[in-house]
Amino acid sequence: MGKSRRIIKNLCDSIESYLDDPQVTYEHYKELPDDLEERQVGIRIALYSEEETVSVKVGAEKPADSRQRLGIDISIDRGYRHDDATHGELPVLDYKDQIIDWINQLDAYVATEGAIQSLGYEGSSGFIRRKRYITLTLRLSGRRDLISTQKE
Repeated sequence: MGKSRRIIKNLCDSIESYLDDPQVTYEHYKELPDDLEERQVGIRIALYSEEETVSVKVGAEKPADSRQRLGIDISIDRGYRHDDATHGELPVLDYKDQIIDWINQLDAYVATEGAIQSLGYEGSSGFIRRKRYITLTLRLSGRRDLISTQKE
């Protein structure tokens, strides 16, 4: 397993362990909102890789590290019923707060077995409301080591 896969898998496992909520389906990929509408999932938390940027320092031949961006989608079924936020927005915000608490106590280096040195919360999107689901996306950013072997 390469580092990229290990980062996603280990962090998702860590969220699952931290939240310890049997109602939640934990997944490792972004899903299009229209595709999610067809599924029978009550609460979905998905962690996935978004983009990675590298910078090469003057005089260096190769980049030493990168900025790894990750996304976490929090989706809840029946999120929007006649403007009643108790069925969607409020429970999503509860999960958001728990995930921010998880990030704040997380030792990213230990959780990813050294693949990411640090991980931080960068913000969130607005709510996306569909016929069945409401989704909020959290954005995370971490510093990733590129010097060590990526494939293990």
